[in-house]
Amino acid sequence: MVFFFMLCPAALAQMTHYYESRHQDTGALSERSLISIRSDADGKRYVHFEKGYPDYTQTEDYVFGPQYETLSGRILNKNERTDYTIMRQGTSAVITGTLEGKEINRQLGLGNDPLFLFPKFNLAGFVLSDKKMITFWSLRNDTLEEYKMIAKREGVENIIISGKPTTAAKVYLTTANPLFRIFKRTYYFRLNDGLFLKQEYADGRVRELVKEE
Repeated sequence: MVFFFMLCPAALAQMTHYYESRHQDTGALSERSLISIRSDADGKRYVHFEKGYPDYTQTEDYVFGPQYETLSGRILNKNERTDYTIMRQGTSAVITGTLEGKEINRQLGLGNDPLFLFPKFNLAGFVLSDKKMITFWSLRNDTLEEYKMIAKREGVENIIISGKPTTAAKVYLTTANPLFRIFKRTYYFRLNDGLFLKQEYADGRVRELVKEE
């Protein structure tokens, strides 16, 4: 397996961002997560993500290209016997490893659309651009089902992050196929760097940024 941070000897900057998911009604904590992002002189970003509660049970490592598109990724969850990699190769993506103990060896056709394995953070490039809409491919990392997705700008809103008023870009995300429109998300991003700030779930939970260092 590829250890992505070892491929980044010339890192220019690194930040770690911490998130919590809570129920809006009760304030009960359901999950913690963190993400560390390093960049290099070539414009690549090396992303390390951990999630779980009370322990971080799943780790994910990605390499993003200059436009924040996914070039490669690794998903590791020892509790679920899952450890696989995804590599972008031209107009395809190759998936190898194990998912819930079952061996995987698949190739997905992507055409010329970007691959966003981690849309919350891949979409930073879109937020920082002047585009109004973008289409891309994504996967559910627990089933490896692929979906063509659409992200659209919905203006800016004033929201509260860590108790402070923040002006954020609002982006609506759903599937390109209308048969799957039950899948929809609204994300909020920081305007100056495109960082993911907040997500509201249909079940009443909210994931939001709580600390940076």
